[in-house]
Amino acid sequence: MSRNPNIPDRWPPRRPTNSPQGSISDGNASQGLPPSLPGQVEGDHGQLARTGEAGLRRSRRRNSRKWKLNLRIPTNWQFWGAITVVLSGSIGFYSVGMLLKLPALPDCAAVFWPMASVSSRLYCAQASASQQTVRGLLDAIALLEGLPEDHPMRNEINRNIEEWSTEVLDLAEEGFNTGNLQEAIATAKKIPTHVSAYKLVKDRIARWQTIWAKAEEIYRQVESELESLHWHDAFMKANRLSAVANKYWSTTKYEELTAKIQTAQQDSGKLDKAQDLIRSGGLDNLLSAINLAEEISPQSYVYRKAKTTIAELSNRLIQLAKDNLDQRNWQRVLEIANRIPASLDLQAETQDLIDLARAQARAEIGNISSLEAAIAEVQKIEPSRPLYAKAQELRSRWQREIEDVAHLERSRELAKAGGGSDISAAISEAQLISSTNPRYQEAQKQIQRWRNEIETREDRPYLERAQSLASGGDVASLQAAIEEARKIGSGRALYQEARNNINQWTNRIQIAQDRPYLAQAESLANAGNLNGAIATAEQVREGRALYREAQAKVRSWRQEIQGEQALQSASQLAKSGTPESLTAAIQSARQVPGASRQSSEAKTAIDGWSEQLLSLAQGRAASNLNEAIAIARNIPAGTSAYRNAQNQIKEWEKALAPPSPTTSPTVINTSN
Repeated sequence: MSRNPNIPDRWPPRRPTNSPQGSISDGNASQGLPPSLPGQVEGDHGQLARTGEAGLRRSRRRNSRKWKLNLRIPTNWQFWGAITVVLSGSIGFYSVGMLLKLPALPDCAAVFWPMASVSSRLYCAQASASQQTVRGLLDAIALLEGLPEDHPMRNEINRNIEEWSTEVLDLAEEGFNTGNLQEAIATAKKIPTHVSAYKLVKDRIARWQTIWAKAEEIYRQVESELESLHWHDAFMKANRLSAVANKYWSTTKYEELTAKIQTAQQDSGKLDKAQDLIRSGGLDNLLSAINLAEEISPQSYVYRKAKTTIAELSNRLIQLAKDNLDQRNWQRVLEIANRIPASLDLQAETQDLIDLARAQARAEIGNISSLEAAIAEVQKIEPSRPLYAKAQELRSRWQREIEDVAHLERSRELAKAGGGSDISAAISEAQLISSTNPRYQEAQKQIQRWRNEIETREDRPYLERAQSLASGGDVASLQAAIEEARKIGSGRALYQEARNNINQWTNRIQIAQDRPYLAQAESLANAGNLNGAIATAEQVREGRALYREAQAKVRSWRQEIQGEQALQSASQLAKSGTPESLTAAIQSARQVPGASRQSSEAKTAIDGWSEQLLSLAQGRAASNLNEAIAIARNIPAGTSAYRNAQNQIKEWEKALAPPSPTTSPTVINTSN
């Protein structure tokens, strides 16, 4: 018989397996032994170890077949025993007992397979298959395949090989469901090509690959949606993964994806909040936004966006510090530099900001020596430093500022003498500072102060003479004061003070001129000549000091005229005494303004005419209730007759209402 190359010359020494339950392993598992047959001596082999719950289920299915196969090994012995019984009845029972007793169990690790017996191959094949591992099942198949095709037990051997091949395919399926596609395919391809189970391999592998490719495509689509920050679409596509016919993809990978989606949504919310803080501006908000962005882990799908946000925030912090440097706010620069998080990796920029702020603090003293010290400080910043350009910008500014300070100090020295020519010389010196130089604004303010001082000296005498003239109090004195104050031109240091005095003196003149008009108008109004009073008061023109007072009086007198006219018209209407004329008179009298002197008189007249209307209505009630009601309804609310009129209307309306139908009494027939 030729040697099967798949069978080792020596069975490998037994060793414990470390393979997890239910996993596919091509390594050598620990050698176990099948359950002992009745009468079989176990020796040191012991009970076979079972690997995993799946192995237990497969072992139970194969249990009955194994017992049958093991019993077939001594079948030839029983046959010969039976012949012995026929030949020698005296020793029959003894011979049968001896023949039924199995030989000692072989040590599979020490068997030399080219010389091994059939019973040893059968036993060791079963022992190897009982490990329920891919390697064990394949070794078992290899052991039995080496037996001749015409062996008496070939049918049983083939059944074992078929079953073990099916179990190898089942283990490959388990591997596929735990996420090991390539290992599952490799395992399935190890099944012998001539067994029936091999016909399932191609279809099974194709199904696995189709399912796997579909799952991978869904996973890629979900990842694409996540990278585009489309959370809803990602979740909807992830749900398709839960329906894939593979436990690894439908559970493990599905749960992995949903967790990623939830994390990405939470991280996106943090970035949205960070953007709100950025828009709000300010150092505290920028730092809070950085903290939120840094909470996002590198595994998040919004991590790239978070990194972009952090980079933007880093630039904003540096720019904020630069802006404060330009504004010479070195204290704020130091605050920003000290609060920049170390995680931003801006240590070089931070140190440059601190150095520049300290240099600016020196320059802020403002004298030549402090500026020179500041320049020496920034010159320490080398060209390789991040803020070297900013340092050079400050150095250039401070060098120009040294020239400006020299001019300012010279001009101040000139101005100390206090004379007009000295101050003029100081102004000329300060004007040497160009508008492009840092101290230009300071120089202009100083120049303006000196000019104000000169103008004040020149114009103060005009203002003092004007105030002296105005002290006379009469119109002529006030006009002379105004003319003197007007000598102070626009834009001069005392111009505004002069204008205030001029306005005050002008008002005093206008009051003196216009007060007689108002006095005369008051006199005419008291005499009853309201039109004359109005005409006189209107001589006070708009823009004059008493214009508002005059207009207020004009409005009051016009109301009185309106009231008189309305009351006179009402009295004329009421003279005829008809319901219609009395109603019209009341309406006219109600047009009298409440603020006029005729208001009280108008109210008294309206009350009287309302009483007349009520009397007319009561008289008309005797002949026509509808007309009486119509007359009474013209009496307005708030008059003395209004309540009585309303009561009368209710009584008359009740009288006009049709009587309610009465129920006829029931007639009881008592004739019976």
